[in-house]
Amino acid sequence: MSGKIGYFFSVLLVFHLKTPQMKILHTSDWHIGQRLHNNDREEEHRLYFDWLRETIEAQNIDLLLVCGDIFDIGFPANGVLKIYYSFLTSLIATNCHQVIITGGNHDSVSTLEAPREILKFINVTVLGGATDEIADEIIEIHDAGGKTRAVVCAVPYLREKNLRKSVAGESFDDREKAIREGILYHYLQLSKLTETYNESGIPVIATGHLYVQGAVISESERGIYVGNQAGVSIAAFPPGFGYLALGHLHRAQQVGSNPPAFYSGSPLMLSFSEQFDKKRINILDISDDKITVTDIKIPAFRKLISIKGNLAEAKEKLASLKPESPLCGWIDLNIEEPVHDPLLMRLYDDFIEDFNLKNPHFRIIKDKLQFADRSFQDTFPTDSGLTLNDFNELQVFEKLLDQEGILAREDIISNFKQLLQMVHDTENQE
Repeated sequence: MSGKIGYFFSVLLVFHLKTPQMKILHTSDWHIGQRLHNNDREEEHRLYFDWLRETIEAQNIDLLLVCGDIFDIGFPANGVLKIYYSFLTSLIATNCHQVIITGGNHDSVSTLEAPREILKFINVTVLGGATDEIADEIIEIHDAGGKTRAVVCAVPYLREKNLRKSVAGESFDDREKAIREGILYHYLQLSKLTETYNESGIPVIATGHLYVQGAVISESERGIYVGNQAGVSIAAFPPGFGYLALGHLHRAQQVGSNPPAFYSGSPLMLSFSEQFDKKRINILDISDDKITVTDIKIPAFRKLISIKGNLAEAKEKLASLKPESPLCGWIDLNIEEPVHDPLLMRLYDDFIEDFNLKNPHFRIIKDKLQFADRSFQDTFPTDSGLTLNDFNELQVFEKLLDQEGILAREDIISNFKQLLQMVHDTENQE
């Protein structure tokens, strides 16, 4: 009898001493306030945040980690801010006892950090930009008993002014290299400062809002190859991080295994190029000081659909569409006919207007009609027939050089890149 009592006592003791599980949810690139071809997305964001809160409750999440681009523009409208604050305050009633938010390149540091002291009272930590002291980016995550279970190196988007001083006369490539080195040095400092946690078996998680070489991008990332977004090698990151929680790219993907590095991606499809993407969030399970990563698919609250062909083919495809999402689906319509026909142009306009009036489940928000034997003035000079909006600034500039027959272009493109970087830097400044 005493043997049985001793056995059950030992089992109870092991159960008591076993480190309890901690769960972290990694998300990014909310882009609240984003408009797609001048259509607002407030309904989608409200549905997403309702779903996210329910998921946090169902998954018993302890920490929410948001890795940049909270808003689509630096100074969002009051209605956009209301959506953001309503979600954060809704977490008070959940098990999620801590939230860490880092800024992205779309975010204004002052906008994110203005309510920082107030948000502390509901356990929301905000780092809109790089801190004066790098150690301030290191945040301990404790369990209910006060034990440190993980450490987060909360690194926001690192602007050039946070990394280096500009050097007069340097080339674009030299500048780009120096910025990459500055980013990696920032993480190296954090790695050294968190060595004692690693030695104690406490996982160290680092956030980042940057572009990792080899990652897949979509049309919705603007100027991704400019400046400090020109690509940091995952192999160049210092050791010691158990997980890199990344933001900036909108396609969810794993970009490294040593250390494990994941983009959670944007929760909404931010362009028609993302219509087939599987949007998701990542869940980090920390048990016995080890990290296990799983993902959860985010529902498509609104379908984005691209339809191509001649007008007759497009009508047939449109007629076969079935509602697949709670909100009205948005359509990108591309029509190409062989011969220019003014009457067809009139019929085309009437068709789109009629379709949008009669279909509550679908709406054409972007359209283009072109004829194989003629190009419109607003069509960019390229064999593909794409419009100017389909290209980034550098691609437009290179096409113009092609049009003018300029072959010796290396210095010209380098100077253009520097000017372009200056414009982006100005947009990102406070």
